[in-house]
Amino acid sequence: MQRQKLRHDRAGRVLETGRFRYRYDACGRVIEKTENKAGYRPQVTRFSWNADDRLTHIELPNGTRYRYRYDPFGRRIAKECAHSDTQTHYLWDGAHIVQQQQATADGQVLQQTEYLYEPGSFRPMAQVTHHNQGSELHYIVTDHAGTPQELCNEQGDIVWRGEQALWGHYHGQSQRHWQRREEAANDSIQCDLRYQGQLEDAESGLYYNVNRYYDADSGQYLSPDPIGFAGGLRPQAYVANPLEWVDPLGLAGAAHGGEGEDVTKGTPPANLSPPGAGRTGAFKEAKRQSGIPTSQQPSKVGPNLDKRGKVQPGKLYEFEVPAEGGGTRTVKIRDDAGGHDYGPGNPQNRGSHFNNEVGDHFDY
Repeated sequence: MQRQKLRHDRAGRVLETGRFRYRYDACGRVIEKTENKAGYRPQVTRFSWNADDRLTHIELPNGTRYRYRYDPFGRRIAKECAHSDTQTHYLWDGAHIVQQQQATADGQVLQQTEYLYEPGSFRPMAQVTHHNQGSELHYIVTDHAGTPQELCNEQGDIVWRGEQALWGHYHGQSQRHWQRREEAANDSIQCDLRYQGQLEDAESGLYYNVNRYYDADSGQYLSPDPIGFAGGLRPQAYVANPLEWVDPLGLAGAAHGGEGEDVTKGTPPANLSPPGAGRTGAFKEAKRQSGIPTSQQPSKVGPNLDKRGKVQPGKLYEFEVPAEGGGTRTVKIRDDAGGHDYGPGNPQNRGSHFNNEVGDHFDY
């Protein structure tokens, strides 16, 4: 095994790893990635960013340029190539990407892929592909970390197979005619999902991770955590151990609620859900203790935003209830489907739950 050169700067950012070199701007964002291969000219990929630390343009070594567009929540909604009339559009459900669609500039849809996830999770279950020949349903087989390993059709046949190395390098197999599991083909159907919350961009090899872009060649994000210095000693780092941890939002661990300087320590809030309540029972109890009839439907459903304004798993439900003196007032209940994970053994770690406006927790 050949040892690979690895060099960091004082901020912990990767300057050189193997055949790749990186250059950063004053904000700590990668602006150039150079690949040096023996016998070839250096291949330089350039990156452009906006004031919100969103990647807006990529220029590949061959001169091809891609543009990325985002919605007000910072979620990517379109990818456009300056040298092609084909565009890719994205549809979201909160922090989950549920559809990507390839279409021409005049709106003609070429292919559309939809993704289904386990409830309250970023672990994918299936994908449905729509194209001129019809629609195809494929079930996604994942490893223990929720990374897609295989696609199976409705007859149970494996039609695609791939795997990722420890820090995300993707390895696929392609063989047109296969007889055994290990010979599954990567031909007409493939899965673009990578680690939980990540979608691979074929043009760059980067994994789009909702709030940032992950580079498997360096094992880090292209930009620092949006929260700045509070993101830790290495704000561009991925999780400490990808075999056990996932980062579906591209953010450092942060508290979603509570008071005080550090709500990741101390005694965790009590669970107010009835024993064995499940999600429905927890939701009803949160309504009941907020003065909302358990049968009442929300007047508005929006994304679950943390204190930084970043989209988190789950939703925010708003209810209109009678107010003292007449009229109505708005009461909010948040579905924190992603829970909290602040590291091994942290007492504030918590699974999926609801929060009411006073910060009570209703686990499910």
